[in-house]
Amino acid sequence: MVIMSEGEPISVPKEAAEFLEQDGKREQAEAKRELIQLCYREGLSLEKIGAIREAYPRWQSQSN
Repeated sequence: MVIMSEGEPISVPKEAAEFLEQDGKREQAEAKRELIQLCYREGLSLEKIGAIREAYPRWQSQSN
């Protein structure tokens, strides 16, 4: 499989590409947990949460 790394295509085994994809999903889930914990601790409103998500794209899901 071919993946992009630093803007360059690299050929890697399928297992490596799948691992990297899952690792990215794990990082995304961790970022969402961090956001939820921060919002809970700070008592933030849904409007403020939306503003934070826009300011920090890593907290946005792939589907957004």
